[in-house]
Amino acid sequence: MKETIETTNENTEETQENIQENTTEENQTSKQPFDYKKEREERIKHKTEKNFLNEIGVKSMDEIKQKLESLDTYVNELNNLKSELEKSKVNGYKVEILKSGFDDRFADYIVHDLQSQVSEGKDFNKELNKYKESNPQFLKNEKAIKYTTSSDFESSKSATSTNQRMNDFLSGKTTTI
Repeated sequence: MKETIETTNENTEETQENIQENTTEENQTSKQPFDYKKEREERIKHKTEKNFLNEIGVKSMDEIKQKLESLDTYVNELNNLKSELEKSKVNGYKVEILKSGFDDRFADYIVHDLQSQVSEGKDFNKELNKYKESNPQFLKNEKAIKYTTSSDFESSKSATSTNQRMNDFLSGKTTTI
């Protein structure tokens, strides 16, 4: 009989430990009662997200992030192309300006000046012709006038008199006065 009592005591200790464990688990679950409102909000949130993803035509938020990144890349490429187009337009304007007989030193200034005047409704060539008429000082001179820096014209070795130098200049024999 002693043996039976001993095993019963061992079983009793194990049973008490099991009871304590179950009580602890029950206490933990009983501390957090089921929140129906929170569960309902989670279901609505999940359903709304699913409907949104289906409406867009994707399966997950990661797919949306990838599409946004590719869209950003596309926008950057588009902006680069726009800037290249603007540069080529400016270069085209410069070519037209030089063809019109303007001096190349003033080409950038004239492009800047004409860009503010040219709009969607106005033609660049028409505006260039108006600009050419109103600003002849920017045109190329075929014969550039060169001046000497000599202090005394009479001591110059190239000509004998002022009158002779002026006659040579006007007749085109020399390019300096």
